[in-house]
Amino acid sequence: MFDLNVYAAGQKTEQVSTNMSDSDLPKPTGLGFDVSQFVFYLVCFVIALVILQKSLFSKITLALTERENRIKNAELSVKALEEEINNAESTKQKIITAAQEEARKIKQDAVESVSDEKQKIIDAANYMGEQILSDSKVKSDQILKQAQQNAQSESVKVVEAIYKKSVSNLKIDQTTQDQVLSQILKSI
Repeated sequence: MFDLNVYAAGQKTEQVSTNMSDSDLPKPTGLGFDVSQFVFYLVCFVIALVILQKSLFSKITLALTERENRIKNAELSVKALEEEINNAESTKQKIITAAQEEARKIKQDAVESVSDEKQKIIDAANYMGEQILSDSKVKSDQILKQAQQNAQSESVKVVEAIYKKSVSNLKIDQTTQDQVLSQILKSI
């Protein structure tokens, strides 16, 4: 008879006893090895192994093989992608270098073009300035000449008016007056 103590939260609650005697337990033969049980377990193991082999191992083996193939394909894809990336990187570098060279040429051409345009604009501005200067000089000469003519004309009129007022009091004939007036006007 066995006494089993049942514990709940660290306290002994009850004592359970079983009515099993020592004679009910299997007795070991020899060294504790039972051949019939061993054969039974061996047959069960072989049957389980065959069932697993037919149903599960073949599927697992197939899945592992497929996984291995996918891994190999993925590794090949990764290597191919790395090679493509390296090629793309070198192509990108070549394109960048070519673009930088082209940009440098365009910039240099633009600077030269701007310089040429700047010189053309300066030359045109100088030419226009000279034209304006010469036109203004001609116009100023014309205005000056016109002003001199107007001044001379006005002075002649003033002198004539003064002369006529002065001579009108004197008794000189008209011909003599005209001669004296023309001499005065010549001297102006």
